[in-house]
Amino acid sequence: MLCEKPMAPTISACRTMQRGAEDADRKLSIAENYRRDPISRLAQALVAAGAIGELRSVLDLTARGASRGDAGTWRYLRSEGGPILESGVHDADMQIYLCGPVRSLTGHVRLNERERIYKDVPPKAFHDHYAHTYPETQIADAPDMLMASMEFEGSALGQWLYDNSTHGPSLRRFTLFGSEGQLDLPGVRNGQPLRLYRDGHDGALTDQEVLAFVPEHALDARTARLFGGERLSRYENTGGAMGGSADLKLLAVELGELLDAVDGSGEVEVGPEEGLAAVAVVIACHESSAAARTVAIEEVLNGELATYQSVANSALGLEA
Repeated sequence: MLCEKPMAPTISACRTMQRGAEDADRKLSIAENYRRDPISRLAQALVAAGAIGELRSVLDLTARGASRGDAGTWRYLRSEGGPILESGVHDADMQIYLCGPVRSLTGHVRLNERERIYKDVPPKAFHDHYAHTYPETQIADAPDMLMASMEFEGSALGQWLYDNSTHGPSLRRFTLFGSEGQLDLPGVRNGQPLRLYRDGHDGALTDQEVLAFVPEHALDARTARLFGGERLSRYENTGGAMGGSADLKLLAVELGELLDAVDGSGEVEVGPEEGLAAVAVVIACHESSAAARTVAIEEVLNGELATYQSVANSALGLEA
């Protein structure tokens, strides 16, 4: 089974899915495609190779949305997990992918836009087939803004803003700061190059200089074939659908990987444990806000903290 992200709206639901896959001896893959983007692969290789030295801090900022309704009305309901989990789980997975597991965090969440407007708002691509079912407005009961201070197991610190309620121009930034440089990611599914800055070098490094830091880096054969090269620092992104042709290619990579795993010629990269880990980071922000204290990720994973999740667990007939 290939399950779209997030894996489930609560930790208990994720565990139930995990047990089900194990009991039935079936492959379960979670569709986290941000990490599969060729530029994300290059970023991970650069961090691992020490291109910015020792990782010290992470800045992950997303701000957009206003009161517009994106996707289905379920997105804004606490019983379904809420909009921060639905979209922010991508960010959490990238944080883990590039920086390692999160140890603890202090999170604050708020519900700013209590009514979402669908009337005269163009639907997101891939959602137009059921956009005719949207109401003119939807009452929201799940938080739409998150601010968190994070500590990673490798000792790096992070600041995370995910705000789906801001008015005005949107903002997106993902920057890693190290002891010898800085890495700015361009977002995903757009083909734009990342920017690597090194001490003693004026400005960002060129594509050739960036690739020289990771001489052994190469994309897997399927991704290289779809995107046009093994060692890409940028790519052309054309076509329709959500994210353009890059999104369709990344979906193909996910499906191909799952078929390989079913055939016994490989394993899925983002399985139940990885899917659960990303959900746990987002849920920990909600639970930290509810408890008004710093929480360890382990407290969320072992079910000690489940106040925010209680509504969704109840709707699913699950206990924490």
